[in-house]
Amino acid sequence: MSMRAQMVRSDAPPPDGTYAFEVGDEKFWLMVKGDEVALRDGVPPYDADVKATMAEDDFFAAATGRGRPGKAGGGIEGDASRLETLFETFRLPAVQA
Repeated sequence: MSMRAQMVRSDAPPPDGTYAFEVGDEKFWLMVKGDEVALRDGVPPYDADVKATMAEDDFFAAATGRGRPGKAGGGIEGDASRLETLFETFRLPAVQA
């Protein structure tokens, strides 16, 4: 859940929808509806518009803008372009070593 506190939102509106993620052993989902955004652990209680399964490194590459979710390992079910737009709207800050 620390992801929600770290997300940086661009001025562009996020695409509405439900996004289910399986990142390594973690499962969580994001619901966007207008200005309402909810991030929850587990799987959504209804069908997601997009489901993304990927390794942690691939997720963080996409979430920080260093990679594209469609090009990462794993799989995407649903509208991949909507997921890419979501990752453009919400960014995690890149960790500097």
